[in-house]
Amino acid sequence: MFQFRFQSILEYRKALEDRIQSDFAEGKRLLEARLKALDDVRAEKARRMEALRSMDRMRVAPSDVSFLASYIRFLREAESREENAVTEMKTSLEEKRKELVSAMKERKIMEELRKRHMLEFQVSEKALENRNLDEIGVTRFRKRGL
Repeated sequence: MFQFRFQSILEYRKALEDRIQSDFAEGKRLLEARLKALDDVRAEKARRMEALRSMDRMRVAPSDVSFLASYIRFLREAESREENAVTEMKTSLEEKRKELVSAMKERKIMEELRKRHMLEFQVSEKALENRNLDEIGVTRFRKRGL
C-alpha cells in the first residue's frame, strides 16, 4: 500500500491554499461592494450637480443654493475617500492574489512529488511481483523435474 511520507505537508498546503482563496474571494466581494458605493456616490453627486445647474434657471433662495453646494462638497469628499479605499483594497487584493498563486505553486510541487513517489512505488511493486512470479515459476519447474 502506497504511503506518501509528506502527506501531512500536502494537506497543510491544500488547507492553506483554500484559506487564502477564501480570503481572496472575500476581498474581491468587498471590493465590488466598495466600487458600487463609489458609483452610488458619483451618481448622487451628478444628480445634485444637475439640480444645482437647474436652479440657475429659476428663482431659488440663496440658502438652498448654499445648502446644495455644501452637500456637493460633502459628496466630493466622500467620493475621494471611497476612491482611496478602493485603491487600497485593489493593492491588498493584488498582494493576496500573489500569495494565492504562490500557495498554488507550492501545493502543485507537493502533488508532483507525490505522483513521482507513487510511480516509483508502482514500479518497485511491479518488479517485486515479477520476481515473485519468476520464483514461483522456477519452483514449479523444479518440482516437475524431480
